[in-house]
Amino acid sequence: MKGVTSLFLLQNVMSICSWSLDNVCEADDIKCQNTQISNPGEIVYGQCYRHAALRRLLKVSFLTCLKECMKTSNCVNVSYRRGWKMCDINGNVKSEVELVQEHGCFSSNISSWSKTLVGKCANHSCKDGYICVLKGDVITCELAYCIGRPSVANALLNEPFGLSRDHGHGMMYKCANGLKLSGKPFAVCHKTGIWKSMFICEKSCEKGWIKFGDHCYYIGPDEKTWDDSKADCIRKGSYLVKIEDASENRWLQTVMTDNNIGKLWICAHDIGIEGTWCWIYDNTTVNFTNWGVGEPNNHEGNENCAELSEAALYGWNDGVCTSVLQYICERQIQA
Repeated sequence: MKGVTSLFLLQNVMSICSWSLDNVCEADDIKCQNTQISNPGEIVYGQCYRHAALRRLLKVSFLTCLKECMKTSNCVNVSYRRGWKMCDINGNVKSEVELVQEHGCFSSNISSWSKTLVGKCANHSCKDGYICVLKGDVITCELAYCIGRPSVANALLNEPFGLSRDHGHGMMYKCANGLKLSGKPFAVCHKTGIWKSMFICEKSCEKGWIKFGDHCYYIGPDEKTWDDSKADCIRKGSYLVKIEDASENRWLQTVMTDNNIGKLWICAHDIGIEGTWCWIYDNTTVNFTNWGVGEPNNHEGNENCAELSEAALYGWNDGVCTSVLQYICERQIQA
């Protein structure tokens, strides 16, 4: 019963409302203290919104926070961290927004405050993404934040106070599921009001494997027969390399050149029916081919396994399956 009572008291502390001007102004903020606020609004202590911020202002008073919210299109709420003098100007609360209990933070719905705080901007009609700016006696609308969230696939926000959408500012991200981050880990709200991601999260290959496209490749350390090469690839959770298009064939040529490989096995064969070439990995028909001149020729009636050959200008040749050549294993890239 004591635990239940404590929880009830904590919940009450989290929802205390205040109408004291001391909660609006800093002790040394004379201008704020002298502001005429006839009916201070409602303040909820111990809780703040995250991921709702249209703008995030630093080193400002709570009164300034309220005023900036009133100037900002679609602002409905502010969250204020007094110790940081940090103001989050929040938009409509949606499903991805979190309301969290946070010591030293309080929030307030802007509808509980008088709009007279912002003078001529009180009834502005700035559209989404803009704020009201008073220049002399003229009201203008200026771009201030990006709409929505940045498009960042396979990434998680890495900001302690959640997402904000400030014009000209960036949000830090990190890749999820062990993916590799390429670029700078930020999504930036550009001056155009459009989000731009400065990174991508890519699947990567483990040490000792080479990435090409969405596959990983492993160069066998020695020479083996076609069957033994195939078996070693299977032990590694992969298959003898299957060349599916010209770009992969060209890439393998560079691998052979860089590693001084003259010949290597690929997983095409016509062991079952002479002249009918299949991939041993999935028993599908070979569609893309890059046979060398005069190949395949089944020389002496005993060439049933395909190899990639420097001598054939990196074209394919049908070879004797029991010959020992170098080999490359291939597998789909893993998260």
